[in-house]
Amino acid sequence: MTLILRKVKKPRWLKDDDNLRWLAKEEPQADALRDLETSENKLSVWLVADDETNLHDVVIALISTGDLVSKFDYVLVEYKVLEKIGIKIEHVEGQTPYKQANKWHANLYELSAAQLFQLAREVQSGRTPERIQELVAKQMFVSAVKDGRLKADELPKPNLQTWVIAEIENLNKAPLS
Repeated sequence: MTLILRKVKKPRWLKDDDNLRWLAKEEPQADALRDLETSENKLSVWLVADDETNLHDVVIALISTGDLVSKFDYVLVEYKVLEKIGIKIEHVEGQTPYKQANKWHANLYELSAAQLFQLAREVQSGRTPERIQELVAKQMFVSAVKDGRLKADELPKPNLQTWVIAEIENLNKAPLS
């Protein structure tokens, strides 16, 4: 079985937040729906192997489309949840500079508001959102560029391109121990 990854903001999905005591534990807060923003009734997601062997590649792909590397929050949902809700999924090549990961992109499509809300409820009651800390995310990203899996000159954002090139130059200048 496959897992579905969606980038989120972890605080929107916390289950034990004292500020949300008024909210039933299984109910998502309204702000969480911002993480499930659709376009043309489609929601972009990524497929992750059950053993999560491609998780870092998917994260690098998502980071490669941004302006900078920071902490990375995400949630994993079991594929069977989509089937339970009746959500359709189509494999659509991702549009990131990290070409080897683009094959794991998909869209949830023909989504109704009811299905989207049910998905939010499943996310809320399912796995706890996870976070890759900023330092680890930076190491993963620099490693992908340094190893040639991702090309710095193909990054769409100049800030990210400049930063990763500088990081690699600093690594190359570091004295050997």
